[in-house]
Amino acid sequence: MRLVDLLAADAQPIFESHLGVDSPLDDIETLLRSPPDRCLADVIGGAGLAVLLWAATHLWGEDAPGVISSSESCSSALTSLALMSRNRQLVAKSASRVDLRPLEETDYPALFRAGMSAKDGYRWRYRGATVDIESFVRSLYAGTAAQFMVVDRVDGHAYGLVAAYSRQDDLGHCYIAFQRSSQRRSAGQMYEGIFRFIDFLFDSSPLRKIYAEIPLYNEEVVGVGLITPFRLEGVLVDHDYHRGSYHDRRIFALYRKEWQSWAQGIRGWF
Repeated sequence: MRLVDLLAADAQPIFESHLGVDSPLDDIETLLRSPPDRCLADVIGGAGLAVLLWAATHLWGEDAPGVISSSESCSSALTSLALMSRNRQLVAKSASRVDLRPLEETDYPALFRAGMSAKDGYRWRYRGATVDIESFVRSLYAGTAAQFMVVDRVDGHAYGLVAAYSRQDDLGHCYIAFQRSSQRRSAGQMYEGIFRFIDFLFDSSPLRKIYAEIPLYNEEVVGVGLITPFRLEGVLVDHDYHRGSYHDRRIFALYRKEWQSWAQGIRGWF
């Protein structure tokens, strides 16, 4: 499975002259060489970066994501990976770094602090509003169909929460959301957790599709629209407010059949 095949059509122009490559390694090097001076995050977005980190983990080992920073230039990232590649060994074991476990009381404080944060709280459920912790905990379960903590397979560190809500079994759909609560440097673990959670939802119930509502200021970071099976199905114009201006809210839909086809390639990395 090539990296380019995992990205949406409008995110693929950078690969158009290189579609004959067969190796994820070739894809990564092509990606980083084409716009060498541009910031990595600007080139592929949050979701694209997560896919790259999965591939890097598989090719160079568990430490590979630690040498790639989303804020560095593509040429700098390529140099870092080239240095590591001199001593790399292909990992024979599963490249998956996370598991899903049930939510526990000990998770509440970290989720509460993240949700009420003056710095990043606007990205999560309360959009910058603050509530008491008892109300916050109750809201975790209100209307929730399923939820798990995304945890590290090695040390059990909790990265954040993934949740499904507003499920309508008669119509065959639900909504998904996530909240990161960890202070540990991100290397795509939450994206892996979301991948596993979507698989869980489709495997455990006869859902036709899954929705995700994302304010534009979050979508610019998350990059859901860059991933092939996510369809933009609606836009709420000037729906959310942040830092002096209004932002659209985008509604993406993920259909079961399209997800199963796309996700098959990534499962091999796990």
